[in-house]
Amino acid sequence: MLGQVLLAFVVAELIYLTPVDLQKAFIMFATRREQGWSFTDCTSLIAMQRLGITTAISLDRHFRQMPGISVRP
Repeated sequence: MLGQVLLAFVVAELIYLTPVDLQKAFIMFATRREQGWSFTDCTSLIAMQRLGITTAISLDRHFRQMPGISVRP
């Protein structure tokens, strides 16, 4: 049910990563190992940068380390 709602774009828009996004995220992932960033953290930041998103709602501490991103709550 929740999956159907999300995929129907009722609550959120599903964003697909491009091959370029994945390449940039992999490079970022390889250079952020000491900070403990996951590949998902890196793909999130790359997608946010491409889309011009500067605010995230997250409890993940790594989002607070991302340049140019403000975090709520």
